[in-house]
Amino acid sequence: MDGLIFASDYYAADAVKFLTQKGVKIPEDISLVGFDDNLYAKMTSPALTTMRQDVREKGQLAIQKLLRLIKNKEITDLDTRLESELIIRDSVKKRN
Repeated sequence: MDGLIFASDYYAADAVKFLTQKGVKIPEDISLVGFDDNLYAKMTSPALTTMRQDVREKGQLAIQKLLRLIKNKEITDLDTRLESELIIRDSVKKRN
């Protein structure tokens, strides 16, 4: 295994702490990638490579769908995709 991808920067930051305490070197031994590009991505050492996504937009869309469910209305757009951008920092091993 070369790397791990986490559903959020929070979980990736927790993994950085856990693996570092176990003597695992990041990114030399394993690469880590988070998701969201929130504050956790910049607080870890090494800084986290992450997928940037508009979390506010994601939350607004989720609330809209939840409100439709509460009102017993149909949700037609089950596959929602938001734009994302890869932010390369120091938690991924560079390949030649």
